[in-house]
Parts: sequence; structure tokens; C-alpha cells
Amino acid sequence: MTTDKSKLANQPGIELVLKSGGIGARGLLQTELRNASFLVRIRDDRFVFAHTSFFEYFLGLVLRDAVLGGNVSALANHPLSRETIEFCFAVVKQKNREDEFNRALTGRITSDDPKEDRALIWRLMRVEGGEVVAPPSGANLSGLDLRDLRLKPGAVWHGINLENTVLTGLKARDVVFQNAAFENAFIGDAEFEDCRFIHCSGRTCGGGSTRLWQGDCDSASASIFEDTLFRWPSEGDASFLPIQVNGGHSHFITSVAFAPDGATLLTGGIGGTARLWDTQTGAEICRFEGHKAGILGGVRSVAFAPDGATLLTGSRDGTARLWDTASGEEIRCFEGHNGWVQSVAFAPDSATLICGSNDGTVRLWDTASGEEIRRFEGHNGWVQSVAFAPNSAMLLTASSPSI
Repeated sequence: MTTDKSKLANQPGIELVLKSGGIGARGLLQTELRNASFLVRIRDDRFVFAHTSFFEYFLGLVLRDAVLGGNVSALANHPLSRETIEFCFAVVKQKNREDEFNRALTGRITSDDPKEDRALIWRLMRVEGGEVVAPPSGANLSGLDLRDLRLKPGAVWHGINLENTVLTGLKARDVVFQNAAFENAFIGDAEFEDCRFIHCSGRTCGGGSTRLWQGDCDSASASIFEDTLFRWPSEGDASFLPIQVNGGHSHFITSVAFAPDGATLLTGGIGGTARLWDTQTGAEICRFEGHKAGILGGVRSVAFAPDGATLLTGSRDGTARLWDTASGEEIRCFEGHNGWVQSVAFAPDSATLICGSNDGTVRLWDTASGEEIRRFEGHNGWVQSVAFAPNSAMLLTASSPSI
């Protein structure tokens, strides 16, 4: 490289080899440079013994100058070792140019530069081998290969362009995505736990094996995830092939249940509807509408009556509703909770049903009349799950801190 030659020009022996016509001599010099160890003087009275090469050191200087000069194209496809990057940042810090360097990185990652250039800048910005902090607002990560990233919990990804980005194997927990663009982002094997999506756009792809749980998605972000439901095989079922139900719910699917005969299945979604599907064909049979939609609504829990003739849904709108399975007509609405209905279940004889709520209570209802029979209080947190014993004599409830 020209820059390296200029820095070595005052070394007569090296300069002589560089100017020689001997290919073997130059090759030997390159090998020596790559394997040499040398001392770096960081202060007048302090030296550091660096087990690295002259090549990586001077390439780090070139990298620093390229970033500050706003043109990294010449290095975008050049393999850069971790030592080279560390040298780059060490020299930046030594020259007290950290703020200037960080501003340059931000300018490049938010630009419309070629994706190869932005990929290099992203590598400089991210934490190697650890959790990735949020990029600057407005970062353009479109088209980059960001597979296997682990995002730092609590981060806010604001205004990030993730169009056509490979997010395979992404792990995100307690991350907020706001005003982010997801069009054609590939999210196979990605995991989103307790994440929030606010005013996001686009539709992702490859999400058949994506895991999403907890968290929320507002109506503006509803198109991000194609609602996909998989029926998983029982152990030893070698002939199993997954069926996929698409194009139904407009928001996250939050709860599922099989009918007693296994011929149909039920799904509930944040969009406020529950839907009945044919297990074999994936066709929608019936739709149950009545709950509010969105963060303060949606169907959060579903259950079939033991005979399959009726079904039950619970919602964050504070109600549970009883439906006729065949017609889709609402039979009865159960109201009384002072919070979201998180879980519902029928008694084995279908004569009663229970609801668990984030108001900390569990309520037992008469299925036929809709009257509250009994209230169970004692949990100090949200009641997340409820179940009857097979003989109906006992019931079980689970809350955030206890059972």
C-alpha cells in the first residue's frame, strides 16, 4: 500500500527491498512484516510489547484516516483482523479524537453508502462477541447480514432501517423497536421476548421458526409478522409434516387450543378475534368477534369446553366471553374483573368456568347464568394461568411470584 511505503521510506533496508525486482525478496519481507513483534511507545517513558504485525498496525492507521475522511470503500472488502481494529481505536484515543471519530461513524451508518461500506462501519460500532447496544437513531442497516446478534436488554432501536436485512438467529429481550422498517427482513430462528413494536412498518419473511412471546405490537406495526401457527409433532411421529396457517389474524397470535376431537383448533390474537381452523387443511372455519383490539384488548386466552360445543375467550378488555363453536355467536359475557383476563378454563363438566386476572384474583362463574359463584384472592401479582383438577374439586392458579 502506498501509505505503508511512505511510512517506511526512511528505512533504507526495507526501501531497497520494496524497490527491488525480486518477487521472492518482497514476499519474504511481507512474511516478516506479518509475523514481526515490536514495541509501541505510548508515552515518552512507556513502551508496550505488541505481539502483532507492522501490517496490522499501519492498516489500523489507514482505517482511522478512511473513517475520518468519509471514504471507506477501499477497505470495505478487505479482511480486517480484530488487532487492526483495536489499533485503529487505540490511535484514535491516543490522539484524543474519539468524539470526532464517533461522529464520523454515526454519519456513515445513517447514510445511503453502499452496504459493503456500512457493513464495515457496523463492525466498528458493535461490541465484538457480546450484546449489541442500540445503533444511533436513523441507522441504515438495510441489506446487512446481522445473523446471530444478541441485543442488549432495555435498548431502544429507533428509526432503524432493517429492510432486506438478515436477522437469522437474532435474540432480543426487552427491546423497543420504534419507527423501524422491517420490509423483507429475514427473521428465521429469531427470538423476541417481551419486546415492543411501536409505529413500525414492513413485512418480514422466513418467520416460520421465529419465537415471539410476551411483549406488544401496536396496530401500526401489525404487518411486521405474518401470523404463522405451527402444529408440532408428537414424539416419534416420523411422518409428521408441519402445517402453516397464514393470512388470518392481523396481529400476534397469543393463545391456541385443540378441540377435543382434534379436528379443529382455536387461535386468539391481539387483533381482538378468535378463529377456528381445520387442522388438516389450515382453512378458517369460523371467526369470533367481540373483544377490543390492541394493547388494552385482544384475545389472550382460549379454551374449548370438554364437549367442544362451546368455547371460551379471555381478554385484556377485562372480560371473558362464551361462544357457540358452530355458529360463532356470542352466548354470554362475563364481566367483573378490575384488570385484564389473562387465563380461562372450563370445569370438566362445563357447568362452571374460571378466569385469572392481573387484578390478582381468580373468579369462578356459573356457565349457564353468568353469575359469579366465588372469588379466590391471595396472589400478590398477576394471575397468569388457571386449571381445574379432573374431578373439579380443586383448581390451580399461577402468579408471577407464586402458585
